[in-house]
Amino acid sequence: MPVEWKTQVTTSIRRGNLRAMAVNGFPADLDWSDGRPERKDSLIVQEDEHKFYLINFDNAQNAMKKVQDPSKSLGDIVTEDDLILELPLSKGKKFGCDAATMQREDSEYCWMVDSVRETSLNSVKGITHEPRTAYTIRYATNPDDTQIDFVPGVGITAYEYHHHGTEADTEIKLVEFHLGENP
Repeated sequence: MPVEWKTQVTTSIRRGNLRAMAVNGFPADLDWSDGRPERKDSLIVQEDEHKFYLINFDNAQNAMKKVQDPSKSLGDIVTEDDLILELPLSKGKKFGCDAATMQREDSEYCWMVDSVRETSLNSVKGITHEPRTAYTIRYATNPDDTQIDFVPGVGITAYEYHHHGTEADTEIKLVEFHLGENP
């Protein structure tokens, strides 16, 4: 079922080495939506300019309150399990899992850069079409897998979620881009 979906950064706050961005309509909101998706608020926390953590809607409001309150400690705001992107990216790189899981030969239960390719994003409205590098990042488990195409300077350009048992399939691609303010 075709769906028009808008993902928007609604708030951005810097505190020390962290930047927290409230995101309304992260692509994962479409997973298990039964054709009636509901936009939720999630939180992306950027640490030291190269690690990005996703805090889902269940915990996003409490995490944002901690970020906004200078008297609160940020030590427990994210965990390794929340890590969804670690720059720089390179083919075969794994992240977002513990040391034992990192050693798995099947690369399951870790984010892994599956492929690197050149793209121009010709079909995306609101963006220049010069050659860019796209990274396909995948997180696979026994019951499901998630795949994200990430382009530096743009962000997520494609998102897929597939459950291998009960039917749940999400596939979306970026069709329009609007650069927001960068506080």
